[in-house]
Amino acid sequence: MDGVGLRTRTPPEQVSLGMLEEHLRHLLSPSNHFAVPKAWAGLGEIPEVIEVIRTYDAQSCEDAPRPAAPAPQAASPMPTPGPTNPRRGAALRASSYKATRLLFRAEVIEGLADDQPFRIETPDGTYEMTRAEFLDTFANVADSNTYRSTRQYSYSTTPAKARRFLI
Repeated sequence: MDGVGLRTRTPPEQVSLGMLEEHLRHLLSPSNHFAVPKAWAGLGEIPEVIEVIRTYDAQSCEDAPRPAAPAPQAASPMPTPGPTNPRRGAALRASSYKATRLLFRAEVIEGLADDQPFRIETPDGTYEMTRAEFLDTFANVADSNTYRSTRQYSYSTTPAKARRFLI
């Protein structure tokens, strides 16, 4: 949450041991970190997000009395990741990523339940499907050596079978 750079052009071997120890304590301090879901990767580096977390953390540390259980309508301090899925009319949340062409990322797809959707935003349009739909329609991709070894697979030309997933 706080910057941890040494802020010096001095080579590390010439920096005092005390300064390096203080730097490492600050770098590794649990109070200087917060976890975000993988779908929000990179969000923790944005100054506005850090400020929201810092403000929320400060409010939660106040000595004000708290209810024993949160109210059922209590709003979350952070927005939920991903957009809703209008194609199905359900409130399922989609993991989303951008690519220059139709690209399947195992790191996103394999972490989903069969009924959870994911989105691929390309210059040609946005594709959305559930993990089960991916496995049914693109079984050849999931079984390919490329997908298994590199953890991704892309098409140079989008196949016709992908059109039904355009939203």
